[in-house]
Amino acid sequence: KTLEAEWHDATAKREAAEKELADVRRRKVDSALKLTAAQRREYEQAVQKTEQLNTKARDKLREAEEKLRRIEEELKVSKEDLQERQDKRGRLAAKVEDLGREKRDLEISLDTSRIEVQHTKRQIEQLEEEVKNYVDFKDGLAQEKSGLTSEVDSVKARREQLDKLEQRQRVADEL
Repeated sequence: KTLEAEWHDATAKREAAEKELADVRRRKVDSALKLTAAQRREYEQAVQKTEQLNTKARDKLREAEEKLRRIEEELKVSKEDLQERQDKRGRLAAKVEDLGREKRDLEISLDTSRIEVQHTKRQIEQLEEEVKNYVDFKDGLAQEKSGLTSEVDSVKARREQLDKLEQRQRVADEL
């Protein structure tokens, strides 16, 4: 049983006992004992003193019940506050988990980008090497062309000389 349920049970039992006591007091009972006036006064004083003690006890009980009620209200507010904090902690934990996942995703993306950059650098280096080889090849071809051009020019010049010489010889042969 919860504390609240036990308190309600105790309160119900106390109220029933007080009602029963009030019923008993209202009944007229003839005394089986014959008391003298002094004994009757003493008895009445004892009853009055008992009533005062009972009244004080009931007042203290009511104060205790009021204090218990306030404590129960505080407990209820504290439970609600605790639940709210637990809910907030749960939301924050979920947020931290989301941020962790996002961080891992970003790290993976960053690693992928680094790999792509390295791959691109290697491709650039390969292209630069190919361009250098092409330039060297082109320069080699230009030198070879230059050499061949001068050789062709010299062959043409020699041919022209031979053609002139042949023409002179024909002219000389005809004369």
